[in-house]
Amino acid sequence: MHFHPSNQSLLHDIGLSVYWGECNVGATKPEETGDLYAWGEIETKDKMSWDNYKWSEGDYNKLTKYNYNEDFGRVDNNAQLEIADDIAYIKSSGQMRMPTERELNELLQTRENSNYQWEHKSLNGKPGLQITYKVNGKSIFLPYGGFRTFTNPYLFYYEQRGFYWSSTLSTVAPDGAYSLCLESDVVLRAANRFVGNSVRPVRSK
Repeated sequence: MHFHPSNQSLLHDIGLSVYWGECNVGATKPEETGDLYAWGEIETKDKMSWDNYKWSEGDYNKLTKYNYNEDFGRVDNNAQLEIADDIAYIKSSGQMRMPTERELNELLQTRENSNYQWEHKSLNGKPGLQITYKVNGKSIFLPYGGFRTFTNPYLFYYEQRGFYWSSTLSTVAPDGAYSLCLESDVVLRAANRFVGNSVRPVRSK
């Protein structure tokens, strides 16, 4: 994603507490997957595993940052991603950031709101989820970019499902972070931090 502060067309007001970006990080069009990142990393990789995860010494229970449980490694009690580790913040030169778990959940809750329309559709031949705010006609399109994991550069569920990071650590266990999963039933759940997911930036109003 290439963002310029004066380019408001890349921000969409869909009636929520934040503006939503038009494209994923690394994408130039809404339907593009963009780049996939492990949680809290700012470089892309072809292979994703605990062995090469930046904030671990090789396993889920050897965390070196973002940990509140001594059974999982070094404890710092930091459950919210710092801006230095926020790829959306870095790529936008501080103009945007990754959404929090609360903000992803707010987006998820629009499914039950009559002011919104949810459509699983294709945009320029690429499948994804479009969420439209009926009040002003603004919408965002979240492509099904799949995810990357383990030692295989293959994208799992590419063009079948989408996975989007929040900036919030899981409260269940610190080796996971909350992710919006676009599956047959769209849900919010924890994913292993080393997995490569998409990132859709937001900006505070």
